[in-house]
Amino acid sequence: LDTLESVLRSSGYLVVAFFYANAMGLALAGLGTSLIVATLAVVLIVRQLRTSISSDLTPSLNRQTPVIPVFSKSRLSDSLNFLWLRLSTRVFQQGPILVIGKMLNPEIVGIIGAFGKICEIINTPYLVIGNALMIRVNEIAKKGRHSLLVLWNTTLRIMSTALLFSAIIYLAAEPLASALLPTSTQAPKIFS
Repeated sequence: LDTLESVLRSSGYLVVAFFYANAMGLALAGLGTSLIVATLAVVLIVRQLRTSISSDLTPSLNRQTPVIPVFSKSRLSDSLNFLWLRLSTRVFQQGPILVIGKMLNPEIVGIIGAFGKICEIINTPYLVIGNALMIRVNEIAKKGRHSLLVLWNTTLRIMSTALLFSAIIYLAAEPLASALLPTSTQAPKIFS
């Protein structure tokens, strides 16, 4: 679901950029992505609930896995905590942009958004690697100190390439802004 949402969002931006380059096109692309992802999420949840309910109803004499209730107070509490985390993260990231848009002008918000997308594209491989390492860190820790040292060595190598990309983006900010937003006079200064 997350992969589909990411692909649809990026595809929607491309459609807007090439065919409907206006605010309504952007709004429709966002709405379309949300509707498709929400529909798929409902389908996946219903399918999982049907599978869970049907497996609970089938008699089994030799059941090895305990039955976990689909809806419980702890799951609802965890879901609300994740919702709060998502909401607070969004407010933290997008709140300053809203303030900048109110204080200055929409062009600056667009320039900041363009730079944010560039950073997102560059960060994607690091996010994938970081998530993969994060999931496996407990398994690696069980293998011993040497495995943790190897993991730390790998992490430092990944961080060094990330720092290299950061330096390149910092040094190439003005030419990059001029190439991506040639009609904007403020983009090189803001990218820097």
